[in-house]
Amino acid sequence: MEEASFIASTIEGAGIVTYPHFWDERGTFDRLLNNSLLSSMNVEHIVDCYISRSKKNVLRGMHIMATEAQEYKFVTCTGGAAIDVIVDLRKGSSTYLKTASYELNGDELKTVCIPPGVAHGFVTLQDRTELLYHSTARYKKENDLGVLWSSIDFDWGFDEDCKDLIISERDKRLPKSREFNYDAR
Repeated sequence: MEEASFIASTIEGAGIVTYPHFWDERGTFDRLLNNSLLSSMNVEHIVDCYISRSKKNVLRGMHIMATEAQEYKFVTCTGGAAIDVIVDLRKGSSTYLKTASYELNGDELKTVCIPPGVAHGFVTLQDRTELLYHSTARYKKENDLGVLWSSIDFDWGFDEDCKDLIISERDKRLPKSREFNYDAR
């Protein structure tokens, strides 16, 4: 199998990974991650794997794990479509508070690589959108943090009063990005 193609993001340490697709009359067979990619990012192993299934117009985020978790996330859309957004919350980073976004869909299987200190969120564009997460840290509720999606410098294409959006009560109450100190967590 051919190796991955990594395209660096405008955010330090983040990017998109793509692999060649293999298909025939039966369907497709696709690689999402491999050890050489993980090693190139100084990632020793994946600890957990999760899947998020959402209706159209669901907004989740912006989520981040506390500093002690040092979580690296790899997010792939396996069905449907979403706008995936990341924001750098590392105060010492040259890309602090910068955002990047990617349109993901289940046909292309691009993987967003999200380093520690970078928050993640998305809005779904279709019903039955599935995002597959590979994480380098075990989930602990006390490490689960985030910032308010509308407080980052990103044009979502709608405002927080949009009636069609489905957002959890928790995500509506997250602190604003400028009030959040990731490095102190």
